[in-house]
Amino acid sequence: MSYLRKLLSLLGVMLFVFANGASAIELREEERAWLEQHPVIRYAPAPNYPPVEFFDETKRHLGITADFLSLILQKVELPIEILRYDTWDEVMDATRQREVDMLGSVARTPERAQFLEFSPVYISLPTLIYMRHDSRYEEIELSQLIGKRVVVIESYASTEFLHQNYPLIDTITVPDIETGLRMVSYGMADAIVTTEAAAVYYIEKHRLYNLKSVGSSDVVWHLRFAVRKDWPELINIIQRAVDEIPSPKKESLIQRWLKLDYPKQLLQSQWVQMILVLVVMLLLMSSIILNGMLYKQIGRHKRQVAKVKRQLDEAKEQVEEFRRVDPLTGIANRRSWLSEANKELARFHRYGQSFSVIFIAVEDYQRLCSEGLKLVAEDRLRQVSLIIAGEVREHDHCGDIGNGHLCLLVQGEDEVRAQQVVERLNARLLEKTQKGDSFDGPVIKVGIASPKISTVSIEELLQQAEAQLYASNTSPE
Repeated sequence: MSYLRKLLSLLGVMLFVFANGASAIELREEERAWLEQHPVIRYAPAPNYPPVEFFDETKRHLGITADFLSLILQKVELPIEILRYDTWDEVMDATRQREVDMLGSVARTPERAQFLEFSPVYISLPTLIYMRHDSRYEEIELSQLIGKRVVVIESYASTEFLHQNYPLIDTITVPDIETGLRMVSYGMADAIVTTEAAAVYYIEKHRLYNLKSVGSSDVVWHLRFAVRKDWPELINIIQRAVDEIPSPKKESLIQRWLKLDYPKQLLQSQWVQMILVLVVMLLLMSSIILNGMLYKQIGRHKRQVAKVKRQLDEAKEQVEEFRRVDPLTGIANRRSWLSEANKELARFHRYGQSFSVIFIAVEDYQRLCSEGLKLVAEDRLRQVSLIIAGEVREHDHCGDIGNGHLCLLVQGEDEVRAQQVVERLNARLLEKTQKGDSFDGPVIKVGIASPKISTVSIEELLQQAEAQLYASNTSPE
């Protein structure tokens, strides 16, 4: 009987070892010595990246990487201390400061390679582009997002990829994927690039059912373990432990998390399909019985929907116009003008398309305001703005940048031709003066600047043009 008990115990140990894939790895002498010298290894999970890695409501560390870490700790005893940060940006900042020793779901980039050692890739996740259902796109590429508001996550490798490869995309930086998906759902942004697994998790969690996938991106997240640069011994230990995990177990672990919510989604989909079939049958029966009445109701409903849609479109246009246009002058406000000017500067650096910036100061605006004649000053500013806007070409950009100053961006013109534009404006203003249209003398001063290869910002051009304005004191004759 004693022999039988020993045999059963041995069998139990063998079954445990088989279930966990393999026994613990044998550490080398130098590895054991290194671990003795490092009694604590501070590990910081990605806080908001389900199902790869995240904290649940009870602050538990969960996800694919958390399970991989558990398997690693079965292979080798590491003195792991879990640190919790609110955002990935905080995690990366702490890692750069060596307040964190180890990461578990991080993509390799040249910048990160300066302070981290990386393991081989243990999971690769392609990313998709998500937009609202009311967008006109069914299939889209990253290059088609130029000019749209695209959410990016602070300190993510995909953010660095977009900035380097698609600099003309208008990006909005947020702390995490959850915030980004909400912004797209609520209309505060047009698109987000993220993994399908993370998107499905948050769409289900917050019922963001107005979002859809509209295409794949060029970005694939190749995730690895990483440790601080001066601890190469640790990355070797971790990789040996990962290598000891059988491939079927790794694949099963990954698929279990990636498909965690799919049964529920499949069930919901089946119910939706059944409901749709019933609705179609009811509609068909109703169409047979009440054919004439139904057509009238449909027509009336379509007209009402079209009317509401027109009203919504008009409201959206009014809101967009309010955001773009200065209410006093009726031309682009500072923010809108700078946005267009920055796009022109990017095109100049990329394609060599020339342009010039004409900085315009309305004469006596500051003096009139200081003398309490602000209404007079604003009326003069408004009239000058209308004249300038009426004289420029459709593809040029005229804006009110504040404090009695206007800016005119003329495309395809160098400073000589821009001076000709100024002379034409001066002639028009002189004509208004001679007709007695509330102008009694010089009304504008101008400065002109064109970008060079060394120009890095529109603000730099504005400063050059403003400096020329006050140096030359140009005014209409």
